[in-house]
Amino acid sequence: MKQILITIAAVVLMGCGEPQHTKPSNKSLKLKDTIVNKKIHFSLNSNLNEKFWCSFNLGGVTQHSARPDGTYHVEDLEIKVKDAENVRLVFNKHTMSEGDTFKAYSDSQPSGLGFTINKVEDLRPDINSKLESAVNSGDFIPKSLIPCSIPLFLMFLLFWIILRRHNRLKKIKSEWIETEAVITNIRQAEYSTPTEYGSSTHIQDVYELEYTFNESKYKSSYGDKTDNALKRSIKGLKIGDTLDIYINPANPQQIMVF
Repeated sequence: MKQILITIAAVVLMGCGEPQHTKPSNKSLKLKDTIVNKKIHFSLNSNLNEKFWCSFNLGGVTQHSARPDGTYHVEDLEIKVKDAENVRLVFNKHTMSEGDTFKAYSDSQPSGLGFTINKVEDLRPDINSKLESAVNSGDFIPKSLIPCSIPLFLMFLLFWIILRRHNRLKKIKSEWIETEAVITNIRQAEYSTPTEYGSSTHIQDVYELEYTFNESKYKSSYGDKTDNALKRSIKGLKIGDTLDIYINPANPQQIMVF
């Protein structure tokens, strides 16, 4: 909790100064930059009457009109989602617009489904413009407070994300089945984290896990930076080591490491 408070204070202090960021040009933007804070409306190619939406929020949280909430990270032209199962969304370019297509692969649909984008909605409002307009009309706060309003919003957003994650983990521990998994392989892979104007790329260790549930063997993978709480319990382990995991009894392919 002390570390969280320090982080929040740092965000507020940085936000009250003069902006130092330079927005990247459209030519240099990658999918990991353009997908953040976007809501994609799309239709199933095999049945255009089946319409869906999916949002990719700041903080790596994704929401879907027909699926449970999950987390996501971007690798080149792929968005990897973890919700009720492992999902890969494969695009053919780094920017998307109406009429573009993409494919979705999952544990339940390994051959993939094709979709067409109907609309791309920006979830990030132009806060500065709205604040400036209110100040100029004399109906809002002084201009000197404008730089502090955005980090204040981010502070509450951070608190909401932490509280949501805490409640989710508590529910998993009470409803899922605890068992043991074996590390069969360790590899390195890129992952991205959202920033104000896109995202930044890092390297992480991905652990391939194998486990048994109801006398059937399953395999899954966990990144030491992108998956919940993994780095606290798996750091320092090697191939052949075991660790405790929680299995979703309704979908044994979905696991959580604590």
